[in-house]
Amino acid sequence: MLREEMKKESKKIKLGRIKREDKDEQKTFGTIHRLST
Repeated sequence: MLREEMKKESKKIKLGRIKREDKDEQKTFGTIHRLST
């Protein structure tokens, strides 16, 4: 039971981290795109 809960939590954390990284990448890409035009 506890182990399963921990697995779920770690998955959530990993997904959150990936989403945050995607947002950061989009931000940097947006600034690069703005600079190139």
